[in-house]
Amino acid sequence: MEITLETYLGIVMVALGIGALGFVFKANKKFPEGSELEIITRKLIPILTFLMCFSVWHVTREVFGLKKIYGEVIEYPEYLFISLTYIMLFRIAHRLFSMAKELGLTK
Repeated sequence: MEITLETYLGIVMVALGIGALGFVFKANKKFPEGSELEIITRKLIPILTFLMCFSVWHVTREVFGLKKIYGEVIEYPEYLFISLTYIMLFRIAHRLFSMAKELGLTK
């Protein structure tokens, strides 16, 4: 098993994801229950989780050469994880825009 730059970067991304999740969990406990910031922070948790799943799946696929064994189909979970991440990011962005409208910060 050879550790390439891609594998090394993937492992770093997973470690950063774990750290980010830790910060989000800590921040979530600091905000008042039901506040907008608490709601948005709570919605970041699955986004970070899906990003980490994407990274873990990609690194695992690369390290064990699963694409050579199973073919292109082994990449489909990556597409699922990243698609779910973008959908959830879109929802959070919409929520933030709605908050800005409610506060009179947009035209």
